Amino acid sequence: MELLGSYLYLWLVASLSFTHGEGPVEVIKCCQEGFILNQSYDCVKSSVSFLDAARNSKSGVRTQPENLQISGYKKPVCNIKLEHHEINRRNVLTASGGALSYKYKDEFKKVDVCFDILEELNGDQNFVFLNCDPCTEKECVNLCCPHGHAYKDD
Repeated sequence: MELLGSYLYLWLVASLSFTHGEGPVEVIKCCQEGFILNQSYDCVKSSVSFLDAARNSKSGVRTQPENLQISGYKKPVCNIKLEHHEINRRNVLTASGGALSYKYKDEFKKVDVCFDILEELNGDQNFVFLNCDPCTEKECVNLCCPHGHAYKDD
C-alpha cells in the first residue's frame, strides 16, 4: 500500500505544469494584489508579493516565474464555512489551477478555490488555498490516513 501511495504522489508531481516547457498555471487569488489573508480569512494590507511568496514558500512548491499567473481575485462563497490547506506535499496545486487535498478524495476545481498567503499569529506566512468545507453539505468520514494509504499494524 505504501508503494501505491508513492506512485500516486509521483503521478501528482508529474502532472503539475511547473517546468520551463509548459504553459502557465492560472490561479485565482483570494485577495487583491497588495493584500493577504489573516486568520479570519479577511484580506489585510501587506507588502508581500503573492507570486514571490508562493514561489519561495517553505511548503516545498517551486515554480518558475513564468509558470504561475493570477487570473482573478475571488474567495469561494460558502453556505457555512471556509477552510484552508497549506500547499505542501500532501495538498497540491494542480496544472488546471485547482487543488488536491489529502483530506478529500475529489479534486477541487479552479472555480471552487482561491490561493493566497495566510499570515499566522506568530508572523509566519504560508502559501494556502481556501475552499468551502464539503462536509457541511454531505456526510464525511474522517480517516486515520490520507486517501490511497492504509494503516499497517506491525
